[in-house]
Amino acid sequence: MSNSSSSAYPTDLQHRWDRLAEVRLETAQPAPMQAVRPFPSHLRFGSGGNGADYCLFGWHNPEADFTWNSGIEAVLELPAPPTAGPYLLNLFAAPFIAGDMHRQTMELSIRGELIARWSLSYPGHYFALLFDHHLAGTLDLVFRIPDTCSPKELGLNGDERRLGVRFHQLWLTPWEGVSL
Repeated sequence: MSNSSSSAYPTDLQHRWDRLAEVRLETAQPAPMQAVRPFPSHLRFGSGGNGADYCLFGWHNPEADFTWNSGIEAVLELPAPPTAGPYLLNLFAAPFIAGDMHRQTMELSIRGELIARWSLSYPGHYFALLFDHHLAGTLDLVFRIPDTCSPKELGLNGDERRLGVRFHQLWLTPWEGVSL
């Protein structure tokens, strides 16, 4: 087909399309070779679980049935959920308490927004509701536990790890029936 005025596309428009195709080919890079992690509806933080795959920083090595946070902040990095809508976060966790320390305070933030603040004084389930604006793109769940301390500091034993909360399991479930 000639580039005369009788062609389907004017010459300058055809040239732009051709150049766009060239640019796309020039800039197309293969995707980095990294494992694609699915959205986890259930995390298990013990040594045989999948929780360590999503622990970005602020975590000790997994133990048999749980993983301790390490220091004041611990971050879980999750891919975006498969469906839109609010999600219920259900965390089964236990605080490090001993001596005069009767509870641990833990905050959950996403993108700098405080989502929940819990006072943990016993093992149990702790809940938060996450909305669409929290769930867009990669999801960093930032757990802040300001009163971490080591068993050694409390005179319990020689363990120098700074502990605050023992994470056992976490569920993220679509919260059906809620529309905002």
